[in-house]
Amino acid sequence: MHIQFPGLFIATTVVLSLVGCSTSKTKTEATPIGIAISTNKEINLVETECFNPQFSYRGDQILYICQDRSFNAQPQLFIEDLNTGFRKQITFQDGNLKEPHFLRPDFLIYLSSTDRRKEHIPSLSDKPLPLDELEVYSYDLRNDDIERITDNSFDETAIVPLKHIDPKLAFVRLEKGIYKVYLKNLANNSEKLMFKTSNKVSEIGVNDANQLLIVEDTGYKKWVRLIESDKKQTLWPEFKKEAQSFSLDSKTGDLEYLEASKVKTLSLKNLCESEVFSFSVPVSEIQKSPVVDNLYVYTTLVQGLRRIERKVITRNPTQSCKKIVRRR
Repeated sequence: MHIQFPGLFIATTVVLSLVGCSTSKTKTEATPIGIAISTNKEINLVETECFNPQFSYRGDQILYICQDRSFNAQPQLFIEDLNTGFRKQITFQDGNLKEPHFLRPDFLIYLSSTDRRKEHIPSLSDKPLPLDELEVYSYDLRNDDIERITDNSFDETAIVPLKHIDPKLAFVRLEKGIYKVYLKNLANNSEKLMFKTSNKVSEIGVNDANQLLIVEDTGYKKWVRLIESDKKQTLWPEFKKEAQSFSLDSKTGDLEYLEASKVKTLSLKNLCESEVFSFSVPVSEIQKSPVVDNLYVYTTLVQGLRRIERKVITRNPTQSCKKIVRRR
């Protein structure tokens, strides 16, 4: 499927603020980021919300989803260049959209239901098909080429790219009440089952060694495990249900996550939990820059609408450590 898209550019300037802390008892809070937007087309910013931000591998771009409640209720993908301040709308589709990622600098992956909506003809179907059943898609930015990667009767719920010489990704498939995590090689279209559970898999991630980080939601707690190999797994102590945005620090081996608008780390070496930063407003979907120390992008609420902000956060290396006792 080859689609040519018109370009829509919005020049965006984001002012980053540096925040410091001097002692382990001082909690550092993020301050609002000033955003100046100019465009040659009138846009109702009051009704626009953006969410699900992801850094590019080089850290020079952010990929995210926006939708305008008054103009276009359908979510669309945008790319923003952090060097120039320009952003571009890159999809013009009907249907649901979630989990956008850079697989390569010029190649995107995401979940969408656009083709399912086009293919569903109620009069010819024996039973109704959920219109927002998601499949994995790729987008080649070099030639505006969109391709559906998965095509089945099941719902794909989460994806994450892997850094590999062959284009690879991991995704979660909900199949008859079982959440299955697959590793997919786009070079030969092969799939390998890596993990399955009856619990909801709410997140998946990868570390620098391309090992899978899997977050299970039991309904009252969250379990996080690292699939190190076919025979070895690491399971962290259980987390509160509201914990999210888990990532593994390649230098320390600590698990970093967001809980109640606080960035925390947990060390398996001594079962020690530290609070390294806190926000004064509700925050979700936080991600750390792959190249700039302590630069984060995240989603927050502004007058009831989701908005994307980015912030350089000065972490406190002397933050006190709290011993924990949790079930594993």
